[in-house]
Amino acid sequence: MEPTDVPPSTGHPQLDEALAGLDLSRPVTEHPEQYAKLLDALQRALNESRS
Repeated sequence: MEPTDVPPSTGHPQLDEALAGLDLSRPVTEHPEQYAKLLDALQRALNESRS
């Protein structure tokens, strides 16, 4: 499976922003802060949906 130029749209602005900032063409180990930001946005989105 090849990465696309456009990240998927989730409909959640913070999550979409974090996905857009993720550079999948680079090794995972080079951008841990990107993955941390994405995980944080995902956790916030999930917590909001529970409320």
